Amino acid sequence: MEQKINHHNATMKDVANAAGVSTATVSRAFTRPDQVSFKTRQKVEQATLKTGYDTYCLTKNTKSSKAKTIFVAIPDITSPIYPDIISGIEQVAAEQGYMVLIGDCKHYKKTATHSY
Repeated sequence: MEQKINHHNATMKDVANAAGVSTATVSRAFTRPDQVSFKTRQKVEQATLKTGYDTYCLTKNTKSSKAKTIFVAIPDITSPIYPDIISGIEQVAAEQGYMVLIGDCKHYKKTATHSY
């Protein structure tokens, strides 16, 4: 039995189910297509059309019209400990419909002055 999808309220999860992939893969296909195989991208694109999913939903919460973005500041993005951490953050965020922005703070110099 085929599941009916409300095209006006299609979610990333609907696209993932229709494409047979995870929500993280759907998010990656939209935001980092170079990290997804051509065949998988095609499945996601076809599922997007089938479900009527609005890719604008990746950055906007349609109920509140607020950006659904998380900013992660990394002290040194070249450190080998961060890729797994960032990957985990991105996966959980994508499942909840959030986009992750990453900033490297390695060259940031604290210049705050204190007034007492």
